[in-house]
Amino acid sequence: MSTLSKERISRLDWAGKNVTLKTVVAEMSRLHDDITREDMSELGHPRSRNCVVNLVITVSDEEREESAEQVVGFLAAGHPLRAIVLHRSPAEQGGLDAEITTEAHKLVRGTSVQREQVTLKVRGEAGEHIASLLEPLLVSDVPTYVWWTGTPSLAETGLREVLGVCDVLIVDSASFTNPVEAFLELAALAERMSERMGFVDLQWARQKAWRETLAQFFAPAGRQPLLDGLERVVVECVDMGRANRVGAALMSGWLMSSLGWRLTSAASASEKAAEAIVENRNGRMVELMLRSADAHSLPQGMLCGVRFHGRKGEHPFSMQMEIRADRSDHAHVRIDLGGEETLHQRLALPQAGEAQLLLHALSAGRRDGVYVRSLAAAAKLVDVLR
Repeated sequence: MSTLSKERISRLDWAGKNVTLKTVVAEMSRLHDDITREDMSELGHPRSRNCVVNLVITVSDEEREESAEQVVGFLAAGHPLRAIVLHRSPAEQGGLDAEITTEAHKLVRGTSVQREQVTLKVRGEAGEHIASLLEPLLVSDVPTYVWWTGTPSLAETGLREVLGVCDVLIVDSASFTNPVEAFLELAALAERMSERMGFVDLQWARQKAWRETLAQFFAPAGRQPLLDGLERVVVECVDMGRANRVGAALMSGWLMSSLGWRLTSAASASEKAAEAIVENRNGRMVELMLRSADAHSLPQGMLCGVRFHGRKGEHPFSMQMEIRADRSDHAHVRIDLGGEETLHQRLALPQAGEAQLLLHALSAGRRDGVYVRSLAAAAKLVDVLR
C-alpha cells in the first residue's frame, strides 16, 4: 500500500472482462487525462505524469497477483511508475480481462501522477505473446524492469518474448522450483545478454550484509595478506539436498570471482555436503565446502553460516558467522586472529521483504557486473557438483 494518507491520494479505476488490448490502451489514456485535469482551475495546469520506470510483474495465481498489488503500491510512493501485472492462465479458454488504477499524489508543492497500474488476466495462447501485450502499454523513454516471479525457463515462449522489451530482468533464485537447472539457465542467459540488459536476483540482494561483513574483515591493510593464507571455507544453507545449495553457491561464486580462485576438477557431493578444491592466485589449494544445515525455523535455502580457516606463517586464524535458529534477525560473528584476543560481534540482518528488495533494485544501477561475474562462477560450481 502507499505510504501516503488517503486524503492525499486521488484515484480512478476501471475494469472490463473479455476486452481487447485496444480498449485497455484507450481506457488507460482516458483515466490519465481525467486524473490530470481533476480539480484543475480554469487557468491551471494539468497534473504531470511523473513516471521513471515501467515495472512488469508476471504472476501465475491469485496470491501472487495480490502480493504484486501491494508491492506496486509501496514502490509508487517513492518511485513513480507504470506497473503492468500480467496474470497468465494458459490452460483456460482464451480471453482478456483488465483492471486499471491511476493515482495522483498530493506533494508538498503540486500534485503528480505517481502510479498507473494495469492488471491483465490473459487466458489461453495469448499469454505466450507477451511482447505484443506489453509494448502498447509501456511508457517510452524510461527503463523497463520485468520481475518474473516463479521459475524462469528459456524453453518458454513467454520468457523469450519478454526479453525483447526488457532492460532489467528480476528473478528470485531462492524460489525456483527446479533450482539447479533454472540457476544454470539463468547464468547462461546472463552470459549471453549481460551487455544488453541488467539482471537482479533477490536472493543475491538478501546476502548483501554477509558480503559486506566478509569484505570488511579483510579490508584493513594488515589483514589483506590473510587472503593468501586461506585454507578452508565453509558456506551453509538451511535444509538438506543438493537443490538447496544454490544460495551457498552464489556466495561461493562471489568469493571465487572476487579473489580470482580457479575451480579444479576435484569435487564430490552428497545429500548433506559438497566439496570442491579451488586454486588461489598464488597456486595454493583451498578447500571450499557447501554444507546443508538443519534449522527448521528458518526459510529453506537461506544462507545461515560462513566460516573461514587459514594460516599466516605459524599462526592460525579463523572467522565464523552464523545465524542461530532462534534469532534470524542477526548473525553471531567470531573472529580469532591467532594469539590475539578473540572478537565477538553481532551482525544485524534486516528481514527485507520483496518490496524493499525491489526498491533497492530500482534505486541501484541497471548493470551489476559483480553479480554477473559471481553468477558465472557459481554456475560452474553448481554444474560440477550436481
